[in-house]
Amino acid sequence: MVSVSLGTESNGSIICPADRSSVVGIKPTVGLTSRASVIPISPRQDSIGPICRTVADAVHVLDVIVRFDPRDYNATKSNVISIFESHLNIFRQRGATVVDNLEIENSSIILDPFQSGETLAILAEFKSSINEYMQELVYSPLRSLAEIIEFNIKHPDQFKKNWGYLEAYALKQR
Repeated sequence: MVSVSLGTESNGSIICPADRSSVVGIKPTVGLTSRASVIPISPRQDSIGPICRTVADAVHVLDVIVRFDPRDYNATKSNVISIFESHLNIFRQRGATVVDNLEIENSSIILDPFQSGETLAILAEFKSSINEYMQELVYSPLRSLAEIIEFNIKHPDQFKKNWGYLEAYALKQR
């Protein structure tokens, strides 16, 4: 329906829907694009990227959104692809061997979010990140994860109506 959209990803929220919809999704390296004003889940994994009809569209969008942003200083301070490429070229010129398609022992453990510790890290980071994010909101009456949880307990019908699908999604993932 649209040729270009942006998504946020911590752990599959761009690439999985793109795959299922037969479109192109790119999760940029963390820090390549700004995450300012995005609800945080994991500062080490959150990234903003394009979801588009074609690879060319996705590349054009990525070219536009790659930049330094003072509102996301810690992530975007080192954000320059050409610097990375130039460093790789310097390594090559000085005799280093850059290895693509490296075989890594125990990659199945590393790639499993439960065995690698990724799930635990996301849960821990989410709590502090969401609290910081909620403090910055101008119009929200809720200011912390504890207040969100309290609201959901007091208003279960609204919670189920608006967020019940997350519960079903989480159960599917197990």
